[in-house]
Amino acid sequence: MRSHRLVSCYSLLFSGFAVLGVVLLASNSVAQDSAARWSELGYPRLPEGFPDDDLTLFEGLNLACGKWTFEGESRQEGVATPVTAELNVTGSPVGGMYAGWAMVLRWSADSRDRTMQYTIMATPSKTGFRWGLFGIDLEALQKSAKTRIPAKPSHYKGSWNSDQRTIIWTEKPSTQREENPEETQRSFQMVVAADGRIEIKNANDLDGQRLVIGKAIEQTEKASEDKMFLSGKHRFQSADMVADPRIKPYLPRKATDVVIFSERGGHYARYKVTLDDFTEFLDELWKRDGDTSVQKRDEIDRERKPVGPSVTEKFREVAGWAPLEDAIHFSGPTKSNGAMTSFFYDRATGTVYHDRGYW
Repeated sequence: MRSHRLVSCYSLLFSGFAVLGVVLLASNSVAQDSAARWSELGYPRLPEGFPDDDLTLFEGLNLACGKWTFEGESRQEGVATPVTAELNVTGSPVGGMYAGWAMVLRWSADSRDRTMQYTIMATPSKTGFRWGLFGIDLEALQKSAKTRIPAKPSHYKGSWNSDQRTIIWTEKPSTQREENPEETQRSFQMVVAADGRIEIKNANDLDGQRLVIGKAIEQTEKASEDKMFLSGKHRFQSADMVADPRIKPYLPRKATDVVIFSERGGHYARYKVTLDDFTEFLDELWKRDGDTSVQKRDEIDRERKPVGPSVTEKFREVAGWAPLEDAIHFSGPTKSNGAMTSFFYDRATGTVYHDRGYW
């Protein structure tokens, strides 16, 4: 009997460990999935445990890109006018300093073409993403050009509710509103459905400004799927397979076994190339961009010298590549905004590491 009870206890214990193992594996799989999705969206190095609630908004806005029919109404100074419009959504979370999308609504009213534009931007913080929106009535902008009275865009901050797939936009206080805190803040809600369909609703206190509310009905034209901009780590047999315009000009044409680690502010590259081919590439790079370089090539060449493994340790920290043991440091032209490319050529193996910042 005692033996039977021991077997039962061990069975329960092992079953418990098995269940715990499955839970841990599932949890790890979810974390890896989120990390992979963030990397595809241009954020390959977010800290561990970074909130993933905003993933659905990023992906929804990407699916929204293209042209839609839009039905709703234009509201201004208490007057609502039915609107049948075209909604054009463009943008990308990968290719710029910030993730950004533009929404342009166009319609006709009173024999005139009307246009509203909203620009959405996302910036990461320690606790998640901060969302901002700038809205401008292009008719008001055209009037301001004639009257020379500036038309200021409305600036909103957003709060995303992933369960309801709704972002609440609340206007940032102006100086006037800060002096009168009892005034109601302008706000509206934007639903971004899983298929990219957008709805604008529940607008309040427009204070004479035009706002269009309504919803996208049918997508008439999808945006082309742009795989040109790289994010995260990618491997290519040769440099001619790389299409990203931020990276391709800084790769020797004859480079092989190319590995790229790309992120929003720049990229890291590793590849093989002979010293003669690398020198030819560097000459071409300086011939192309040298006239606009802040620092001249002869000044940089005087500083060229062998570097130890500690200098290329940063490539291990970012991309997991072992430091180069016998490298010479070369520099490309430097832009006025600080953008430059540093090359490290390992003479023993014909391996090059380079890193480039975009700004």
